[in-house]
Formats: sequence, C-alpha cells, structure tokens
Amino acid sequence: MRRRRLRRLSVLVYEADAETVLLSALPMLRHLRLLLSCHGEPDRPPRLPGALRLEAELLAETENPALMPPLPRQPDHRAPLLVATEAGRQLALTHADYLQIAALPRLLLELGREDVLYICQPLHTALATAAGVGLAITEGATCVLRSDCSPIGYWTDCARHGCTAGLYDAALAAELVRRPGRPTDRLHSTTRLLGRGLPSGCRQQLVERFGLDEVVELGGAAPVRRLS
Repeated sequence: MRRRRLRRLSVLVYEADAETVLLSALPMLRHLRLLLSCHGEPDRPPRLPGALRLEAELLAETENPALMPPLPRQPDHRAPLLVATEAGRQLALTHADYLQIAALPRLLLELGREDVLYICQPLHTALATAAGVGLAITEGATCVLRSDCSPIGYWTDCARHGCTAGLYDAALAAELVRRPGRPTDRLHSTTRLLGRGLPSGCRQQLVERFGLDEVVELGGAAPVRRLS
C-alpha cells in the first residue's frame, strides 16, 4: 500500500501474513487503529504495537455476546453465502469474513442500533449483504432497501425514511456528483456514506454538496476468497 493512502486511513484491518510488512512501515501506522484478522489461530497475539484482534473486539463490544454466532476455527470453513463483486465475479464468504465486513460500519462510522441505513445495491453483493444488512444483524440497526440504485431518488428516499447513513458504489457516487444541483440536495438527515469504488475527487464534492460529515471508502478492506 502506498504511503499516501496509509495517511488517509483511520482504521486498518489486516491479515496475519501481512504483519511482517506492516512492521517495517510502523512509523506510518501510528495514527491508525489496527485490527488483526487471524481466524483459525485463536491464541495468536498481534505483533504490531497497539493492535487488537478483530474477533476478540467483536465479542467484547457486543451487548449480548451469547447472541453472536460462533466464529469458525478452520480457515477453510465456508459459509453457504455467495456474493458478487462489481466486476461480476462470484465470491464465497466464510462466517468470520462476514462478521468482519459487518463490523466495518460500526468501527469506521460508529453506526449502531439507532441508525437507519439506506441500501439500494443488489443484495447479492458483499457491500449490501455484509456491510449493509450485516449491520442490522450484528448491531440491530434499521435498513431501508430499494430495488434499484437510482441517483434521482437517492436523497428523497433518505429524507422520507429518516436515513442517517447510506451505501454507495462507483457508478452511484459518480452519478450523484454529475447530476445538476437541486434545492433538495441538503434536505435530509444522512450524514455518513460508506462504500467501494469512489471515483477520484468525488469525496470532497459529496461532502460539500450534500452536507455530509464523512464518506468512507472500503477499498480492499474486506477479505474475500474467489471461487475457482
């Protein structure tokens, strides 16, 4: 990962096999919250100073840990969940993968039980089913689902349903900033967006035009395995 990109991050989720590389870049990681994903190795402590195991944090911060699905201890164990990427490839998520992605809205944007998340992406995508619906499953948040991802009614829907956050993909983000401004652009309660594929230069335009507090790009943070 390039140094410039590291400086823009606030949370870094990494796999155990990347620890050696990250140790060499330790001075650039001081500002980050580091979360180690090493499911299948229950007793393996992080080597990076200040890093926390993601699985341990999930269980510790859950209001009722008894309701949290048990994390698998076999790295090749697969949940019966297939998702698709933006490029149309088919991927399989393990139980641990799903819980890690589902935790990102809480870790990155502090979304929780009181939030209402707007989802217009297809539910067969990892973004919608794990980062979106996963927030409802793990945190008790409310999800508003739309069958098509249209920039025309995006903010109108968010205002109608009192959404506090929303998901975006590359096409939606580009179209939102491309469309002419409207008086209703800021007449909503949505303050945070989360997604993947944000075009270059779009973040600041989204924040300023639509009155947002944060726009978080997941770009590569979710561990998924391609099916051969």
